[in-house]
Amino acid sequence: MVSFCARSFAVATVFVSLVGCVALTGCGVAGTGDAPSAGTLSLSGRVHGGQQPVSGSTIQLWAAGSSGYGSAATPKLTSVVTTDAGGNFNFSTLYTCPSSTTQMYVTATQGNPGMSSGTNNAGIAMMAALGLAATCRPLPRS
Repeated sequence: MVSFCARSFAVATVFVSLVGCVALTGCGVAGTGDAPSAGTLSLSGRVHGGQQPVSGSTIQLWAAGSSGYGSAATPKLTSVVTTDAGGNFNFSTLYTCPSSTTQMYVTATQGNPGMSSGTNNAGIAMMAALGLAATCRPLPRS
């Protein structure tokens, strides 16, 4: 029972960490209306399992399916992004947004949550919603 609770807490903490990191960052989309547009997304965050960083986690940006309930999402990143030893990720890459009303989200899968070097936990899967593509705006730079 303790093991199950510890894992549940770790998953909840990782999800909250990812949501918090993503919520504090921004994405930018060029263009207006519902016409297809190209944009540059700059997103950074940290993936944690409890208090441990998750290294080697695969990050992907997704556009939610738009043809009805249960429709497939579309991956938007053109290259693989993984977290570093501290669980950090950062990417700025071109993508095409199908519509300003497209819901966007980011996922983090697999990785090493502080176990021995070379260990990969394929059971890790986290997701954070970013919102509509049209409402994502870049944060001001200091």
